[in-house]
Amino acid sequence: MKRKIFSLFLAAAFLIPFFPLNADAGQKPHGFTDYNVSGPVSVSTVASGNYSSKFMRFWEDITGDAVEEICKAAEVNLSQNAHFAGDVIGLQAGFKRKMRRFPNSQLALIDEVSFKPSAGTDIPFIEKLDTAIQHSFFLHLNSSVEGKSQVVRPLKGEDYCTELRTLIKFYNVKTAWPPSVRRLENMAVGEIWKLPITFNIKTALGITGTAVEAIEFQLSASAERSFNPSVTVFRMAEDKMRLRIRIGTVKLRSIGASASSIEIPVESLALWNADNFIARFINRKWASEINKSLALKFSFTKNSFKGKQLVLEYICNPKDHEQMKNVSNFLKGDFGILKKMIALKLDFHNYSENETVADAAHEIQEMANKPNSALQAAQSYAGASIYDGSSANISFQLPIVYKRETYKEQRHSTYQAAGTGEQLSVYKNTKTTSERGANLPFAGSVLSHNYKKTSYVVQKFYENGTSSKPLLMYTQYDGGVHISGDSTADAIERANDILKYVGTNGNGVNEANTINADDVMPKHSVNDNGEAVKASKIYSSVASEFKLMINEDGIQEILFAPAAALMKAYFNIVRKAYKHVLSRAGDLFRIDESGHVSFDQLEAKKRFRYESDARPLRAMRRLAAQASKLIADIFDVKKTSDSNEQARKFANLVDGKGSLGAADFLKVVVQMLDPSQVTATFAMDSRNRKTGKNHYEAVFFNSRGKEFDSTLNEVENAENRFDEPALLTD
Repeated sequence: MKRKIFSLFLAAAFLIPFFPLNADAGQKPHGFTDYNVSGPVSVSTVASGNYSSKFMRFWEDITGDAVEEICKAAEVNLSQNAHFAGDVIGLQAGFKRKMRRFPNSQLALIDEVSFKPSAGTDIPFIEKLDTAIQHSFFLHLNSSVEGKSQVVRPLKGEDYCTELRTLIKFYNVKTAWPPSVRRLENMAVGEIWKLPITFNIKTALGITGTAVEAIEFQLSASAERSFNPSVTVFRMAEDKMRLRIRIGTVKLRSIGASASSIEIPVESLALWNADNFIARFINRKWASEINKSLALKFSFTKNSFKGKQLVLEYICNPKDHEQMKNVSNFLKGDFGILKKMIALKLDFHNYSENETVADAAHEIQEMANKPNSALQAAQSYAGASIYDGSSANISFQLPIVYKRETYKEQRHSTYQAAGTGEQLSVYKNTKTTSERGANLPFAGSVLSHNYKKTSYVVQKFYENGTSSKPLLMYTQYDGGVHISGDSTADAIERANDILKYVGTNGNGVNEANTINADDVMPKHSVNDNGEAVKASKIYSSVASEFKLMINEDGIQEILFAPAAALMKAYFNIVRKAYKHVLSRAGDLFRIDESGHVSFDQLEAKKRFRYESDARPLRAMRRLAAQASKLIADIFDVKKTSDSNEQARKFANLVDGKGSLGAADFLKVVVQMLDPSQVTATFAMDSRNRKTGKNHYEAVFFNSRGKEFDSTLNEVENAENRFDEPALLTD
């Protein structure tokens, strides 16, 4: 205990000039319980402890800037900017050191060194002054190169305060450069080195100004191009190391608008009353943090993008000295890894989406052969992706009190791997909502809640010109920090709202297919004295993942479902809201050959003749119109002859761009399915301040075929490889 107190005192005394520590957010979790693997009889349960890359990214989103305990805010963040030639040339360098937690509670230490030279300027070409508004039009030209070294090292402990001693051991700072043989061989299991580089050229045209001397605003349109090479090295086991090379190019067009309150000057917020370099540096840091939380902000951005990526992956043995020599030489080489990345980019320049499946696979292998000869290691993957899409982002912040951000994205990606005679086509739609409450300067957000849903419609295209039928994967992520049990229960209920309709054919619900919240959220635990402890109503952190997968036969079952069955399924999900109408006049609805739904209005008037108003008839008209639109949406997909266009249209329906929202559409269509055509999984990790950590994982229906599993694994693995890695993954 004395050593721990001394470590805290030493850390505070040494690091306070560079960062402040936040106040304790609440009682520290009391120990950890064993994984909870009990579940409903209708499901099989496991507790693997293995987390997907998407789950890890979501976990980082909800916990990254949130207050968990007093010592989490402790981090070193040193950066310096310099400008030359009239501010046209800029140079930024920085060093960051912080700790972050894996979902299994283990901590990791992250060391990051960055270097960013840039050249650019804002050119105001029309300037106007008004009594209330001062504004000018501008042309922004900028080019930059940013290089980073990131090293992620798992720590033995699970307590931020205990590991503070590690944070302040600056003699132990580690970078990914130079990649010598000895340093590669000495990497710890679980350690990750990242070397990302970004080349960017941007042009923007817009208007900026100040309104009533209190609000700064900006409207802009921009175009930019980026080249993003990166290398990651991951020590997976004592005798297994993964080297992953990513090459990406992207064109981005954006329009945006933003408004924010004017920042409080550094002089007004200066907390260190001294005139020296250290005082000025610390005052700037403090002012930046305070303004970040005190500002009133609003922004909107809409983007369209198109890009392509190349990924090469190799498995090496870190105990093989000769192989480590090859890896070291490859990473260094003549003029370093950057020269090799640029050479690969030039080879990749002519790769096109118009190539045949066979030609594309051959070209990818040709590009992969160049590193192969230098590394002399087993190539585990070589592939390319071409993608395009659009996104929109809206964010709003009330000072201290509340912050909300909504992000939507539509993306079509094709993935091609060397050595295969097939190409994977994925239509993906994503919506993420992030909320933060009590956003304190320096400390972060006391409350956070994120909700993310994504739908994937997947097809394969083969060398002979044929293609598979589409299949569907739908995911929901839900979680937060210092979140109530009610919000956690809502995540379970959202999954249950879909599961209970699977295979019901319009006849009510099947509660046997649902998750029992009592199994996921233990009400009691036993403390060190063997006494029963009642769970707290507030969870320190929660993250859940729900997946629903429908195979090819299931999608065809939906598309060719009779119109009458679709109408019945729709009425089934609204039965509670329209109980009065459907119980008394549901038999009056009719459907014609084209799928148009109507009802006998004369008979309906008779049945509701004693009603005091016309609301029942209006409700019946709404039900008929909505059912007709739903049937028309599905019939439109069915009659589309081009399989790629059919997949795109179905993806839009699952995303809620048809007559029904995403959740209601799924509730309708899963009723058409046999359980053998469906698989669903649900996993939740929670940390309750009294009952400790719990993990729950369940598989529903569990009737997947090998081909079905293989395709879904391909999609997830492709995303893991081609997406920018999360902070704690490679």
